[in-house]
Amino acid sequence: MDKVLEDLHRKKEAYQGVGFVEIFDAARSNAATPLPDAFDLLAPLWIFPNINRLTIRFSARQSLTLDVPLPTPLLNLTHLSLRGCHISWLRTLARIPSLRELDLSLFGDQPLVEWTTEEVWSHLEVLKVEVPPSYGEDRPINRVFSGLVLPLNSSLRSLTIAVRLQLHHRPEPCDFQSLIPCLTPFKSLSKLSSLTIDEFATAVPSSIAVLAEDFPLLTELKFKDRTVWIGSKADHLSSLSHFPLLKSLECPRWPEDTSIPEAYTEPEILVREASRAMRKLELLGMTGKYSNEQWWRIGRDEEREVSQIDEVEFWRLDLMRCQDQSIFESLNKGMRAFDLRYAYLPDNSSLGFYHADALMSPNTTLEDVFFGFYKWLDQHPSETLFVSMQVASGINDARFQELTYQALNSPVALQYWVQTNATLGTLGEVRGKINLFARFDWADLPSQYDNRIGLHFSPSQWIDNGASFSFVYNEELESSVYVEDLYEFAEFGVVCVGTVADAEKLPYQPHRLWQLPGPSNQDRNKVQYDYLSHQLRSFSFSSRFALHQLHKRRGRHRREQSSRHRAW
Repeated sequence: MDKVLEDLHRKKEAYQGVGFVEIFDAARSNAATPLPDAFDLLAPLWIFPNINRLTIRFSARQSLTLDVPLPTPLLNLTHLSLRGCHISWLRTLARIPSLRELDLSLFGDQPLVEWTTEEVWSHLEVLKVEVPPSYGEDRPINRVFSGLVLPLNSSLRSLTIAVRLQLHHRPEPCDFQSLIPCLTPFKSLSKLSSLTIDEFATAVPSSIAVLAEDFPLLTELKFKDRTVWIGSKADHLSSLSHFPLLKSLECPRWPEDTSIPEAYTEPEILVREASRAMRKLELLGMTGKYSNEQWWRIGRDEEREVSQIDEVEFWRLDLMRCQDQSIFESLNKGMRAFDLRYAYLPDNSSLGFYHADALMSPNTTLEDVFFGFYKWLDQHPSETLFVSMQVASGINDARFQELTYQALNSPVALQYWVQTNATLGTLGEVRGKINLFARFDWADLPSQYDNRIGLHFSPSQWIDNGASFSFVYNEELESSVYVEDLYEFAEFGVVCVGTVADAEKLPYQPHRLWQLPGPSNQDRNKVQYDYLSHQLRSFSFSSRFALHQLHKRRGRHRREQSSRHRAW
């Protein structure tokens, strides 16, 4: 037993950096092979102490029940994705108190009311539900949401309802009005601000107006590209104007005349028409019959009139985010340095956060995050923080610099930011305060704004992707900063392996490339191996056998490496 515990502890140390795990049970070529039980699927999770994202995918609707205690690491889950699971899995996993986002793909018509409780709705913030397609009068979507009642204090802020697109089945479009009853349980929620509907449905202006009446607090609305507009463009824009707070809209383009489907208005003209109809609109994403999605950012003046329209490109946020935990969670786990990339928000009157050109949130402002830092420092007055600020994209003009200056020099900010220029104080002097690393220039800021705090790291001195460089930030004291900012590691062998074909294109020796065992190893891209630190970052597995194979391969790789070192 001692040896088993020692081996378990060693594995937990090796995999403590893994935050995402995917368990999949792909279809087997040998039907006689027995399916694993719940213990076989969940037992390996004990070696991952810091899981916060878990995906469980079955190849079809399964009768496998969850009848074993949950591994302790699962009690910290924040994101969960389930596909084709028995209802017992839903009842157990949805009750995890830390769970914030739930993504369900149902193969049957399990009603939500059978496994959700008031406790679930008190902590769940994001819900995505994919239901089976309809066949004639048989509509599983109605049974899934039947009888559901949500408490008024529910934390739900984002809802996605999708009907699965079934191959080899040509569906008939349903009436959008028939989807309204499925949304009825959610219409009284005060925190619900985002709604996405993905179904082959015909939408008439009157149905959109009813939706606006039921959900007046929406700030984000998405009709995916299977939506078919019925009626005139003017009537649809008029019905959308009934959403008083709508800031972001994604939908198919409206034809100029539904009797002539090919007659589309020029995109920029259409954006202006939509922005006049929806006075709060800041982001508009549209798809056309033969075009990919295009996004437009709408700038407005103080009277909410359209002042500027720009075509912009957005990426999936789960690919562009560098962290999957909140700033408060990072602070409480020991993080004391933060790298903020900011630029103009779509309204061009406030500052928000980007990664390159990808907008992280249209609503979160620079000062929102500052006040989060202030609150945490009030609770931990002996701590100090280091915050680097860099202009992510767009223009660093006089107005931008003035907004930055005001955020750093407001009456509240003066109490928390270290009020020195080009110098670092002692630890005693900076307790309860924030040290600024200013990776931007004040070139266009008027001279009367002279309280330019922090260490100035000019972009002109910063070497992009520099492995090692230095520069002087205080000429009077001859103080220098030494920087390693290497973020493209291809030269040193950090690779992300997707398919075998992808791996063969990489300029590395074959023994350095791993491939996951199991029937789905040809199309998974979860393996990322760092050849400098020799730590497996993230992976998928289909059974305990796959996990065992990973350990065997890892051990063999280390033995081969040791023998090469001895030979050298």
